[in-house]
This record gives sequence, C-alpha cells and structure tokens, in this order.
Amino acid sequence: MRAPSVVLLSWIALTASVARESPTFAWTQRTISGLTIDLVDPAKWETLYFRPHGRVAVTWGTKHSFTAPLLDWKLVGRTIRIYDDDKLVEELTPVRRDGAYLLLRKRDGTIGRFRVVNGKV
Repeated sequence: MRAPSVVLLSWIALTASVARESPTFAWTQRTISGLTIDLVDPAKWETLYFRPHGRVAVTWGTKHSFTAPLLDWKLVGRTIRIYDDDKLVEELTPVRRDGAYLLLRKRDGTIGRFRVVNGKV
C-alpha cells in the first residue's frame, strides 16, 4: 500500500518543479520582431532590439565600456538563439513573465530579469 503513495507524492513533486519552469508566455517570430528588452542589473548594460528578418541590435557593457554589434537571431523551439556570423553567443529561454518584466534563462544558466521597453510578448 505504501508504493502507490510514494509514486503519487513523487509525481506531485515532479509536476510542481516542472510547473515552476513552465513559461507563462511563448515566443513567436511575430512577437520577437519589434521587441526591445533591457536587462535589469546595477552593474551590466544589456539591451536587445529585435528586428525583422532575424537581425538584433545589441548593446552589451558596463558604465565604463560597451559594445553595440548587429547580430542575428533565430527562434529554436522556445529559445531565441543569438549568433555572431555562425557562432552562438547567447540564448534566451523564457522562464516566466512578471508584469512588464520577462525572466529569461541565459546561455550560462543564469536567470536575467528583462524589462519590456517596446513590443508585446
């Protein structure tokens, strides 16, 4: 009789952990194009201006130095992949939406909080 209880409790725990990671929004080509987001971080600047046809203008840096390359983006599953030529430089996977903010898992595994400046997700 204990085995069904253990299985049920294990299933509930697994479902709860998956639910925490499930996004409340999903990217589409249409919602990404025209979207502008800013990383909310006191030490780093990161702004992404997603444009049609897979182009993204990026500003990365600190208050002392920054770079502003024009890169390419591609939607792969739920993840936006950002490329410099053919080299993958960043990935953004939705974790959840929090009002006017998006919580996105970055390529290095950290979660970034981005403010939606322009566009709708």
